[in-house]
Amino acid sequence: MSPQDTKSADQDKAARLKRAAAQARALAAAKKAKAAAENEGKAKAKDTTAPAEDTNSVTPETSTVNATSAPAADADKKAKAARLARAAAQAKALAAAKKAQADKASATASEATPSGNAETKGKASPKTATATSAATKKSNGSSNAQRDASAKAAGSNKIFGHMLFSGFMLALITAVCTVGILFTQHDTAPFIERNREAQEQALIASLLPEISAREQARGGKLSFECKLLSHQLIGKNLRAYVVRNDRQEIVGYISSYSTSRGYSNPLILIGGMDTNGRISKIDVQLSKETPGIGDKVERRRGNFLDQFDGQSLLSRNWDVKKFGGDFDYITGATVTSRALVLATKDFLEVMAETDVTTLPSCQ
Repeated sequence: MSPQDTKSADQDKAARLKRAAAQARALAAAKKAKAAAENEGKAKAKDTTAPAEDTNSVTPETSTVNATSAPAADADKKAKAARLARAAAQAKALAAAKKAQADKASATASEATPSGNAETKGKASPKTATATSAATKKSNGSSNAQRDASAKAAGSNKIFGHMLFSGFMLALITAVCTVGILFTQHDTAPFIERNREAQEQALIASLLPEISAREQARGGKLSFECKLLSHQLIGKNLRAYVVRNDRQEIVGYISSYSTSRGYSNPLILIGGMDTNGRISKIDVQLSKETPGIGDKVERRRGNFLDQFDGQSLLSRNWDVKKFGGDFDYITGATVTSRALVLATKDFLEVMAETDVTTLPSCQ
């Protein structure tokens, strides 16, 4: 208990003692007034009886009259004294009642102060008790809400920590993989370059066989530069190569070309030609022609493509014999045969009018 609560308890105890003393004094005064009233009643009764006796005992003798008048005078004095005592007792009782009322008012005011002790709080009104209970519930609810919020915040922090750790681990794994790829690429770069050069030489050797053999015979080496070729006759974004020897002289060209005249599109071919516009060799890159029929134009199925070797734009009538041209066709695959002949003619025309060296480089 705090010093303030102890002081309030002492004040309440003193107030109760004062009220008890005042009530005791008031009770004593009331008893005294009652006793005085009883004495006065007795005195009145005596006064009433005395004159009757005096009247009955009246004699002509003077001594008898004097003897009866003396007690009457004493009775009057006693009655007067009793009335005075009764008035005094009533006054004391009234004063004691007023004092008790004042003490009670003082005690009530003391109980009404906020610094009342536990007993005063226990006697609080129902409204005060209800308000206190509501405040307690609200405080408990607020405490619970704070605990829930703290728990939720702790859970969120934990989840965020897991996410942060997972993100860090993922970033670390990505970094390790990237470094590994870079090292691998660095280590394999020479092999990749050698493979690329080998593929280039194989492509040159297959499509420019005479030129490749001549350069190898003199100990030279061929290289090519990739360009992007687009034309409405042969297609868009096709790869064309400018072939140079070790003296950087252009010795030939290689390019892809396509056609939509086939039975099943697309039909994509690739051809090599020298600087004079003569075809060295052509081959099929992609074909969706009917298996067993249209695919007979491919080198793995026959020698149909050999008839284009050494031909130029003006050396032949570029169509199949069935339609008045100079080129053979495969029976049952006339559409595919004719599409290949007409596509090669378009290729020669485009290469004749195009400066391949000025084309944009491949990315």
